[in-house]
Amino acid sequence: ISDEEKYDCILLSNSSSGPDVLYCAALLARVGKRVLVLSTEDDASGCRTLNSSSHKKWKAGIPFDVNDSKVGRITQQQNLLAPALCSRVDCQGGIRFAQIGGEADGYAYDIITVPGMGKGSDDKDDIPFVLRAGGVKALAEDACIFLGDGWAEEDSAITSFLSQCASLNVDSSKYFLAKLLPDWANNIEKGSNGTYGESACRYAGVFLKMLLPQSPHVRSLAAAIGLRSENLSPNKSSMGVHISNCATACSPEGYFYPIGGPRSLCLALQATIEAHGGKVYTGAKLKELIFTESTEDDKGDNGGQCVGVKLSSGKVFNTSGDGSVVSGHGFIPTFLQLIPESVRDKYGVPSGLPALTERRPLMHFLIGIDGDAEDLELPAADWWRLPGAALPNDKIDNLTGEVKVGDFGNGNEDEDVDNSPVDGSGTEVKKVSNARKVKFEEGKSWMRVSFPSAKDPSWKERYSGVTTCVVTIEADDDFVQLLDSKPKVYVPLKFGEGEVSRLQDKVMSDVMRLYPQLEGKIVCRELRGPIRGGLSQNPERFAAKGIRPKTNYPGLFICGSDLTIDGFSGGVVGSWLAANAVIGYNPVDHLLLQKNITYDLRQWLPEPEVDVGDVAVPFKKYITPLLGAESYITTTEDTSDSAELSNNGKSHKKVD
Repeated sequence: ISDEEKYDCILLSNSSSGPDVLYCAALLARVGKRVLVLSTEDDASGCRTLNSSSHKKWKAGIPFDVNDSKVGRITQQQNLLAPALCSRVDCQGGIRFAQIGGEADGYAYDIITVPGMGKGSDDKDDIPFVLRAGGVKALAEDACIFLGDGWAEEDSAITSFLSQCASLNVDSSKYFLAKLLPDWANNIEKGSNGTYGESACRYAGVFLKMLLPQSPHVRSLAAAIGLRSENLSPNKSSMGVHISNCATACSPEGYFYPIGGPRSLCLALQATIEAHGGKVYTGAKLKELIFTESTEDDKGDNGGQCVGVKLSSGKVFNTSGDGSVVSGHGFIPTFLQLIPESVRDKYGVPSGLPALTERRPLMHFLIGIDGDAEDLELPAADWWRLPGAALPNDKIDNLTGEVKVGDFGNGNEDEDVDNSPVDGSGTEVKKVSNARKVKFEEGKSWMRVSFPSAKDPSWKERYSGVTTCVVTIEADDDFVQLLDSKPKVYVPLKFGEGEVSRLQDKVMSDVMRLYPQLEGKIVCRELRGPIRGGLSQNPERFAAKGIRPKTNYPGLFICGSDLTIDGFSGGVVGSWLAANAVIGYNPVDHLLLQKNITYDLRQWLPEPEVDVGDVAVPFKKYITPLLGAESYITTTEDTSDSAELSNNGKSHKKVD
């Protein structure tokens, strides 16, 4: 590949958007676009590996899935994925999904612990609540047993609430489709002003208080089901994300996990890209996007066109003619870091972006465990501690007997500062926020503990005798600082071994309290982070008119979960929106002809020649020269169980 080589579409991914970007790229490659994917990570799937380990069982390259790669509503997701994965021998490109959990635990996929929820006066510790397959019926049964919620499904407060969420979710697809349509078409279709869109622009706490006024424990459960991925109480979060997550919880299917993990899924997507002339490169350190000077006026819609990407090494990748650049880095990193300040000051940022807030960055602890998950009785379900949904403190007026419905949360979130929209296009940085200092507290702070290898039925065959654990927390104020800016963003701070050691001790204390069987079994652990987490899921995110795949810069598009909601499914839908925007489907296509990129692909993709059983795509890396360097590129040619990151003992350089 040379500097002069041009592409129809250049797509940019990071540690959080690997599957999203590769999915978008595979769709575009399928319709004839020559695509180039540049990942900032060593592994395009976003999986992490340990830098070093002296333990004999820990081979180089064992993957840690640091993202929440669980998939709900699997049938719908497979319908979306199939056009990007389909091969000559299999309509899913060799990818299969395994249901999380087992028959013994009711196919449990999440274990949630909410301060105060289900806790009696004699209970010392918070009571965990298991979310399992079975949909509304299972939730009603468990809420009845553990929270005293009614006597039957028909008499259940949680059933009533979920039913209301399902009715509000009916037109959610119209809301997201509206991100592809011009204003005049939306005025006709009213996609952004339907029940979902109107609800998404309001706080979830208002709905929870109104629909569950007499059931504080059930109110906490509903809040936890509605938002687990971010430490944001219903008083500050959008009802839209609660509706979407509650609707998924209503599905009796439960949650699934790609066999072979996200690496295998991304490998299959990459196979599609390369089969159609595209390329995927890793270790690409980005410097900035490249723009042409506009020949029009200085309004955003006529701003400079995005025509390429410049790496930190000085190498440039250009698009061809009317080509496109699709960023999976999210709105804030793209517009604040990748667009040169001189360009941003001249042409602006998307409408509503200055009013938004970046969610607090994340920290991942990678923990290597000696032993198989089954032998150690480690769950496939993720464990969550959710202080944002803490039991509301309802009070009774002694004079009137009226119940005053209390607020959620324990006060550990950042305090609000003025984030009203400002005129102009730039990012107005004022000062360091005066929000309450946030520190990680044992037994209290938001945390997720996941054993990704326990979800993958192919793991033991490939990596027998070891188990991966990922503990995710929010970066506290020793590691990041919130700026009182427009939009509100976090900046990383310098930190040393002392801060890391103190945080690690607190986190490990929590982990060992939860899983005492790990005593003496932990052989290695490393910290990754702080890592940006995208836009906070508050009402402003759903109300902002500029949060759409097509930006105010011709040729520049955004894909991924910032367009929808956090999580695997949200990222896939966000990338589907971006692919449609790049191709340029118009309102007649979407509204009258019901045409879109996946619909069109299904019309002409040939049926697979043979039928194959459930298989996971294996993983291997080989060397491909890139601009005088060497790059990791994956392939599906090898059918062995090896997952080594080296080839014949050679060391490889990353793209820089």
